[in-house]
Amino acid sequence: MAVFLARPKMTVPEFLEGAGSYVIKSHQSLALLVDISKWQIIDGWQAGKYSINVRVNNLEVDRYAKVSITSDPIEFEVKSAHP
Repeated sequence: MAVFLARPKMTVPEFLEGAGSYVIKSHQSLALLVDISKWQIIDGWQAGKYSINVRVNNLEVDRYAKVSITSDPIEFEVKSAHP
């Protein structure tokens, strides 16, 4: 069942130098850390198992091509703070 409600609000500074980017060479990878608790879901984050897909849009392959990639499902568990 889809439970997504809202993504975190983003504020843009008055002056923005330009978009950031990372170069990922062939056979290398890039790991990003996302605080999933900032995302809102229906009824809030309850103890249980969840599965999400992550999508990256406009990933530049070279100066001629951009792609979008959707991950395989990522599974994680939210545990109760009280046993």
